[in-house]
Amino acid sequence: MLRRFFLIIIISIFSWSVAQAQSNGSKSQLAYQYYKDKEYDKAAIIYKELYQQAQSSSYLNYLIKCYIADEQYTLAEKTLKSEIKNHRFDAALKVQLGSVYLAYGAKDKANKLYQKTIDQLKGDTRTQVIALANAFISQREFKYAEQAYLKGKKLSRGNYSYAFELANVYYYSRNYQEMINQYLNVLDESPRYLKSVQNRLQSTVYRQDDGSLNDILKRELIVRIQKTKSNSIFSELLIWLYLQEKDFAKAFIQTRALDKRNQEEGNRLISLGELTFDNKDYETAIKCYDYVLNLGEKKANYLQAKVGYILSLQAQILESPQPKQHQISQLSDTYQSILNEIGNVPESINIIINYAHISAFYADSIDKGISMLENLIDHKVLNLTQQSAAKLELADELLLNNNIWEATLYYSQVIKANPNNEIGNEAQIKKAKLAYFSGDFLWAKGQLDVLKASTSKLIANDAFYLSSIITDNIKDDTTGVALQMFARADLLLFQNNKKKAITVLDSLIEEFPNHSLTDDVLFKEAQIYESLGEKIKAKSLYQKVLDNYYSDILADNALMALANIYSEEGNPEKAMELYTRLLVDFSDSFFTTEARRKIVEYRDS
Repeated sequence: MLRRFFLIIIISIFSWSVAQAQSNGSKSQLAYQYYKDKEYDKAAIIYKELYQQAQSSSYLNYLIKCYIADEQYTLAEKTLKSEIKNHRFDAALKVQLGSVYLAYGAKDKANKLYQKTIDQLKGDTRTQVIALANAFISQREFKYAEQAYLKGKKLSRGNYSYAFELANVYYYSRNYQEMINQYLNVLDESPRYLKSVQNRLQSTVYRQDDGSLNDILKRELIVRIQKTKSNSIFSELLIWLYLQEKDFAKAFIQTRALDKRNQEEGNRLISLGELTFDNKDYETAIKCYDYVLNLGEKKANYLQAKVGYILSLQAQILESPQPKQHQISQLSDTYQSILNEIGNVPESINIIINYAHISAFYADSIDKGISMLENLIDHKVLNLTQQSAAKLELADELLLNNNIWEATLYYSQVIKANPNNEIGNEAQIKKAKLAYFSGDFLWAKGQLDVLKASTSKLIANDAFYLSSIITDNIKDDTTGVALQMFARADLLLFQNNKKKAITVLDSLIEEFPNHSLTDDVLFKEAQIYESLGEKIKAKSLYQKVLDNYYSDILADNALMALANIYSEEGNPEKAMELYTRLLVDFSDSFFTTEARRKIVEYRDS
């Protein structure tokens, strides 16, 4: 019976609490509406009642705001003094009282109260210091917030610097030099705060549109690096700063200096080389790997640097418009030199595959490339991935040499050995393209339709595009002559014979001026001219695609390509315009992620 009685009491209390909370909630909404409507006297009555019931600082804050707005300064002062008497350790109330003094022009009185409140801080009371400083910040009294933290620092006797808190205050008050000094002081105390400092700087320095904070930070870092050569943390931060800006050349200079100072044997340079390679700054990547190579062949990173060096050199040469023959010869000689030096090690397998590719596709030595790959497959123990990569390259070179039957055989072997994985899908699309080159369009389309579901977005995209080409043009051209010419141009491109490919494409437009392939021809010619470094012609052709075929499949490709050219040419306004058009008009495009990233980069730079 007693138990039931207590249960009823508890339920009654709970029900009353819920009802009271709901009542207070509706009253609070009404009070806030009065406050917004500047009916401060009505709002004050409700806030006073709510505060007496709930003792919430939020209600008290609004009550004082109402009194001040209604010029009821005496009432506001009396209310706060009463609260201070009852809560004498709540310094925030005193700061709020100071804001009342300021509201009616008693600035000296407010300043005296603020200073007295700071002076009353005693002992190492971090919680009280932070609470007082936060109260000052809420009233935008940043000078007194700074004084509170400095007093707290003094009281802590070196146990806590309040550097992060001070940095925030300096940020709010736009004293950026001191903000940066505080962050760097933290690192001077302990390098373990590097990540925290980087996160803070990321959210402050890079929000400034004019780049002024960046310049201040760099200057201060360089000064500290020169003063404290034994402490490498400032060099680490400067390298990070250069990497945020993608200024890899300056990052290399600082990284090299740090590597020498700490005798790190190239570890940082290897990481920087990989990063710069991924960002297509091959010149800096080559410098990184060259530095590590010069440390000597007995160092741990030597072999990795060798591989990184040759891959960076290859990318630099092949991605330049119309590589010169002497560059190709230099690349071939470097490959041969590396193979002679490193001998039979696991890394040599990928070196051989790349060397064979250069020999066949760029050095007019198809037989040499094929021979290297056949020897590799026949005489070396390869795992499945290595064997598949070698056979895939061999099939490409056999196709280059017009040996279609053997190329098909090797593509099939790779597909069979790699069901439903990326290298298998790559072999499958290459085999489908081989059929397309040969004019077997219907078989090619059947394979391409399967590959539309590939997990690789690039393969799926290629499959979808080529399948669409075949579908649209077999339907419109029963003879298939125009499509055969287009496939012939594609084969010439595969064989790295760009000028002949342009000739075939020009002939196609001349013979079939209103064919449904016209937009594809224009786009492909634009790509070829761009790869040859003829940007003016490329831009003109991409623009033709946009002007005449904006509703067709290649419009987003043309937008992205054209935007990238303007970006490379240093015309950010035009590039931004095109990236934005792509996001708005082609929201489901393959290129939206990249376009969005480019827009963010421009906005943050």
